[in-house]
Amino acid sequence: PAEELSVRGGLHEITLGNQRFVGNVGWRQNRQSFEGIRVDFTGLADTTLTYAWVSQARQVSGASRPMNSHLGELEHVFVGIGALRAYGYLLDWDEASQAGLSTLSYGASLAGAPKLSERMTLPYRIELAQQNDAGDNPSEVDAMYWRADVGVSIGAFTGAAGYELLGGDPSDGAFSTPLATLHGFNGWADKFLTTPANGLEDLFLSATATLGRWKLEGVVHDYSADTGGASWGSEIDLLVVYTAPWKQ
Repeated sequence: PAEELSVRGGLHEITLGNQRFVGNVGWRQNRQSFEGIRVDFTGLADTTLTYAWVSQARQVSGASRPMNSHLGELEHVFVGIGALRAYGYLLDWDEASQAGLSTLSYGASLAGAPKLSERMTLPYRIELAQQNDAGDNPSEVDAMYWRADVGVSIGAFTGAAGYELLGGDPSDGAFSTPLATLHGFNGWADKFLTTPANGLEDLFLSATATLGRWKLEGVVHDYSADTGGASWGSEIDLLVVYTAPWKQ
């Protein structure tokens, strides 16, 4: 049936998974978009197949970067447990200045929020990926990514702890995600939009509360290098949001 197949072409936004690899940087006024084709197939039970070919990335800076990139995903939802995603992203940038970002990344994640009781859920995420150089990348890249976090949500309150690693070594390159919604990861100060040569370890704690029209959120990060173990300090992020009533 036609409703099982979706095809989109031209200039459009692409968001995949939690946007750690591909996103629209939605918090920016000038959001990221892509030129190319995206195909989604939902004809299999609880399963979505996605493929996208990208010929150009329109970045938040206003730059248009030509490329010949292929993005593929398979997601299957296990009811009551979570969503299992397997993916492969081949980024092949055309410009010599961007060739160092040409990589092949492939991996898998399992994420969900199963109910423990009527008011309690257990949000979690486990992810592992490998990245190697591709295309005309002048450098060798052999780096790993992994993330594990778990939380408890009781009514309006959620607390969580997690660990994220973007592998890096001067001799093997560093794991990069140049098409991601980077502001959503590794702290809101945007100090790590580019992965350091020695990689990045991020240990974080978060707490969120929704009280009527108010949303309160706090996140604490502790940063260190993957190779060498250098400490890069810590960061505290605080957010307060009030949603005003609106009547038309």
